[in-house]
Amino acid sequence: MTQGFWELFFAIRKRFEAPSDQVRGGLTVGLNISPKVSILISTSLILGLGNHDKIDSTLRFSQIFERNLDFSLLKVEPSIIYKFNKNLSGYVGFSVDAFGREVGAGRAFKLGIWYQS
Repeated sequence: MTQGFWELFFAIRKRFEAPSDQVRGGLTVGLNISPKVSILISTSLILGLGNHDKIDSTLRFSQIFERNLDFSLLKVEPSIIYKFNKNLSGYVGFSVDAFGREVGAGRAFKLGIWYQS
């Protein structure tokens, strides 16, 4: 049983004031390696276009934080899905920021349960 799927997306996020507009995209590839186990690899990319005013020196820190003016981020997220039975599946994954501009280096461990009726 070697079936799978893929998903590709692209979007433009237009904003009429700060923060900057964004181009977003991503790819997910899934592979069913057995009737109960699937592997997923996902990537997502956000590119800030930098088309709004930069930080004004008169802004307070909280105002700067809220505006989050311009950034870029590439995330890579490998994961495994285990199907316990026809209704219940479990998800274990990890997310890592592979590239970023004006963002911190983030990592996250993910756990999930899906119920399908």
